[in-house]
Amino acid sequence: VMFVFQNTPDAAALDLGGQISFSPVGFEYNKSTFDIAFYVTEGTSGLKVSIEYCTDIYMSKSIEGLFGHYHRLLESVVVSPGQPVSQLEMLGAAEREQLLTGFNQTERDYDLSRTVLDLFAGQVKQYGSSVALVFEGQTMSYGELDAASNRLGHYLRG
Repeated sequence: VMFVFQNTPDAAALDLGGQISFSPVGFEYNKSTFDIAFYVTEGTSGLKVSIEYCTDIYMSKSIEGLFGHYHRLLESVVVSPGQPVSQLEMLGAAEREQLLTGFNQTERDYDLSRTVLDLFAGQVKQYGSSVALVFEGQTMSYGELDAASNRLGHYLRG
């Protein structure tokens, strides 16, 4: 990720004695040089933000969402310039609600008289040969995990 902030004034044409002159020229990129790059340019009419990204990695909808977060973050800075960065807002109300409650619907009813060990034993019985753990390319089934945890328990008891 790259972030560029250009705060030079709008450039006018520059003439060096009639033989050489410079003037700004706009151009478009055909290939991104970074996975994602933010370009913020300050001019007389305000800030202009452009985002260059690799289309093999990001979809335009993702970039639009990222830009929306950045826009809300800048608005939050303007409204509360003294706030610590950790307190600045970058999510809209609907997105905040979705993250905090919509994606967090993890409540499940279960028999409160059963212990975690009882619940795990039920998983072993129902899904014994199914994958329970994956770590660094290695997998362990519920049955294997149960056997390993029993070995550990016997070892710890002496």
